[in-house]
Amino acid sequence: MPKRRRTGHEPPAADIDTDAVGDMTDILDRLTASLRSPDDFRRVCTTIGGLSEGWPPGYIECTRASIGRQLTEEFPDITVGRVLERTLELYDQGYFRGLLARLIELGMDIRLCFNNVWCYDVAGKTTVIRQWTFKIEISLKVVREVERRGQGVCGEVPCSTGIGAMQLLFEHELVHGLIQTCCPRLATSSDPPQLQQQTPFSLAAWSGQYQEPSGHSRWFMAMQFNLFGQSGYCHDCRHGPDR
Repeated sequence: MPKRRRTGHEPPAADIDTDAVGDMTDILDRLTASLRSPDDFRRVCTTIGGLSEGWPPGYIECTRASIGRQLTEEFPDITVGRVLERTLELYDQGYFRGLLARLIELGMDIRLCFNNVWCYDVAGKTTVIRQWTFKIEISLKVVREVERRGQGVCGEVPCSTGIGAMQLLFEHELVHGLIQTCCPRLATSSDPPQLQQQTPFSLAAWSGQYQEPSGHSRWFMAMQFNLFGQSGYCHDCRHGPDR
């Protein structure tokens, strides 16, 4: 897949490929309806990561901008209130069509929090606590740094606000959590043998950067790109490219 150019501006509605939006909507609706038990969770990653195309760029940008405006309005101070929980709800509505709510209903536990630790190479962290349970941590210092500077880049997508940085980091870590919980072999292996006959995914579908040892496999990158348009796995929120 080629990298998508990100302008940082919300495109006009005419720039959104409505046919592609309809296709992705149908795929997610069918996937959600097919989930019956936690054993079905791995199908989430193999389906979304296996698509040759996901949400179109215009839809991704408009949805992210809309969520950002709503979060800014509801949480003038992101340290007060359940901003990450609300972010999960809005992303489920905008990008997953209720799929995450269905996973939670079936037993998945997604825990969310900020940490106040600055680490040069870590802006977010995802930890699998036990089966079907993972925790996402977002560095509040990274968010504040972007807010102070008025610029940052996460996954090769630019951001200019603290909320915007939080959203991009949240997107990245959410994909980590889903893959590590639902189908962990996909995190570090681009083509596990047991999946070769179960999905039409081809390694040729993702031609961008990836790094399997750190959990950013081609599967991870394809899933992140199909959902959120992020084509990298690094951030530049302080001095230079880091994780």
